[in-house]
Amino acid sequence: MPYHSSPLIDDSPAITTAVNLCGPNATILFQPNVTYNLLTPLSFTNLSRVNFLFEGNVSLSDNVTVVQQVVDNTRVYRERWITVKGVDVGFEGRGGGGGRGMRLLGGGLIGLGLRWCIGLTIRNIKVLNPVAWVFSIGGSDVEMRDILIDARSSDGFPFNTGMEPFANIVSDRDNEDVKYEEWIPSDGIDLSASNVLIDGLEIHNGDDIINISPPATNVTVIQHYPSYSSIKIQY
Repeated sequence: MPYHSSPLIDDSPAITTAVNLCGPNATILFQPNVTYNLLTPLSFTNLSRVNFLFEGNVSLSDNVTVVQQVVDNTRVYRERWITVKGVDVGFEGRGGGGGRGMRLLGGGLIGLGLRWCIGLTIRNIKVLNPVAWVFSIGGSDVEMRDILIDARSSDGFPFNTGMEPFANIVSDRDNEDVKYEEWIPSDGIDLSASNVLIDGLEIHNGDDIINISPPATNVTVIQHYPSYSSIKIQY
């Protein structure tokens, strides 16, 4: 994956170009010892059998004011910083310390939107210093393993409110869409998917670890290690 060496230069356009050129049945490799700077949102809405392999890191700007300016611009920001929709999509971290490879860093991770995904895997991922929600996941057949979300702050309550999630991921074979009517800031995982396994989740945040809401069914959570919050189930 091409990248710029300066944190002031946006790597999102190059990532978008690479994903579009590779098409289905692709592995998108983020190089080791590199931090890719996502200064503008990413959106991939028709992925098929694509695996994002992270040997390096991705980060938003460390300047929260810059992030907020993007959030306020409705032409480029559509509720999530990263939006993914498709079938058989994977996010996997490799290398790095603590046994988890990919790190999502920065002054503001605002929602990884896996909006409607069928066959979604997320493995070996760290999310550090999010300013609000982290994952919003719909669809079916979802597997998450060995995830760390650390929203602790040295100068106050361990999360900020009033900003949308970092990512929104959707997996959908039938091009359906999912509407989210209610948002609660700072959840670790906002989940409306079915047939879900979450195995190995360590989370330090100030709201729900997992917020499970309709139409979610058949959700299994094992080996979770929270420092503060709880699992919320809505009927």
